[in-house]
Amino acid sequence: MNLKELVKNSLEDKLLKLHEVELDVGLEKFITMNGMEEAINKLIKHINNKNKIRIVGDYDSDGIMATVTMISFFQKHPELKNVDISYFIPDRMIHGYGVSPLIIEEAKNDGIDLIITVDNGIAAIDAINRANELNVDVIITDHHTPPKILPNIDTIINPKAINDLSFQEISGATVAYCFCNALNRKLNIQIDMEEFLDLPALTVLSDVMPLEDVNRSLLISGFKSIQRNDREIYSKVFTNEQRNNLTTNDISFNLVPKINATGRLANANLGVKMFLENEVDSVLAQIENINETRKDVTQESLLKIIDDATIKNEKYNCIVVYKEGLHEGVVGILASRLVEAFNKPTFVLTDSHGMAKGSARSLGTINVYDLLTKQNHLLVKFGGHAGAAGLSLKVENINELQELMHQDLVENFTEEDYVNKIEYFEISKLNELDLELTELLQSYEPYGAKFEKPLFKIKVKLESIDKNKENKHYFCTIKDKLFTKKQVWFFHCSENMENYLGQTLEIYIDTSFNYFQGRKNISLIGKLIK
Repeated sequence: MNLKELVKNSLEDKLLKLHEVELDVGLEKFITMNGMEEAINKLIKHINNKNKIRIVGDYDSDGIMATVTMISFFQKHPELKNVDISYFIPDRMIHGYGVSPLIIEEAKNDGIDLIITVDNGIAAIDAINRANELNVDVIITDHHTPPKILPNIDTIINPKAINDLSFQEISGATVAYCFCNALNRKLNIQIDMEEFLDLPALTVLSDVMPLEDVNRSLLISGFKSIQRNDREIYSKVFTNEQRNNLTTNDISFNLVPKINATGRLANANLGVKMFLENEVDSVLAQIENINETRKDVTQESLLKIIDDATIKNEKYNCIVVYKEGLHEGVVGILASRLVEAFNKPTFVLTDSHGMAKGSARSLGTINVYDLLTKQNHLLVKFGGHAGAAGLSLKVENINELQELMHQDLVENFTEEDYVNKIEYFEISKLNELDLELTELLQSYEPYGAKFEKPLFKIKVKLESIDKNKENKHYFCTIKDKLFTKKQVWFFHCSENMENYLGQTLEIYIDTSFNYFQGRKNISLIGKLIK
């Protein structure tokens, strides 16, 4: 059996095991989940009373897309165009994550009668208590893991709260989409909800949702929506060839970082505007500048913490790094980079209003939300998912947190739990990565969590190295045992590739197409195997 047959059989086998469901069937259980009817009725009451409504999102891509979904739907719906609705994305530095008592008070001062949270709110106990005091109604739509005690409110929409769903792993934007779908049904004015599928689909990738149940069919439908959608941002970010042959990498590398950059270093309202406005050149130019700054800040910050992280790596099964003066907007990226470098759960913290605040990232089967839950007594606040979480605590508690999580990992986890399982095929010749193989791989798009794109493992000699103009990535020439040479990109390398010049290395390679200047070419992306 040749390589192409092996790859095809493997992908077909994975598809059979995914438990994929049709889009309409998969969404139905979320459109009708607990709390939805009560929330829709509350919203309609406020609409009929001509009250002021505010959407409160989050500053990451999921929260931004959830906000865009809500606002886009209201703007499109003939009965909702004249509703007094606004949106608010918290400022990371001023408000912190999610709806807060301060945001409630600001809304009250603005005359807001109803707040709808998207991609946040499930842990906002203090904020909801303040809303109750000020007589501001709230509807919570969220997808994060709920705490043991829920906010004191009767309108909570969250697949993981007050529900008994066999599948719960959908994004915050998907919850927002289902809310809009339910409202559309209730009002009995049949807006074509397919127009908005591009928005939650983006967050299936950005929030690393597993491509099971409804998520893969949502992503496929979302790709089609992007191809036919008239949002100007898509024609600005993607070439016509890219848009017609859209891949997961196109979304993850070209679009999602731009969306996230706005909330990391600036105001996430820019991310919302990028999708709502008809003329986006100015907004996009601002965002691209912000994203370039984000790259610089990330690299500078990484240099500040790498030595401490290296020391922690030698001693502990998880890495907890605290450094004053880091930009809060990049601590999540830093944690991801350290996970890649050391293959351990990582927590990057910095000073914020007298506290230590930061982000966690994990790998393998290690659930960082569960790790933090066990040490809740040391934390002021935390929330998130299995693979990523946010937290804040007193600075004096950092060392104890490090020690207790290390002990937990030693006692309850094995080496296998730290491994991100990578599906790969071993090859010996670079020429096996040809046009036909690349076309086969593209035919099974989209890829994502639980349906990862297979990589190809090969031994090669590193012949030459060039850096791109920003000096952040490597463009290398590699040679196989038959002396065949290919050029390959290495992105976000945790090590200096120049140290390996002339050496024989084992690498993973991802093969895909690029469409530079209208020409279809094979593009190779490498990852060093340590």
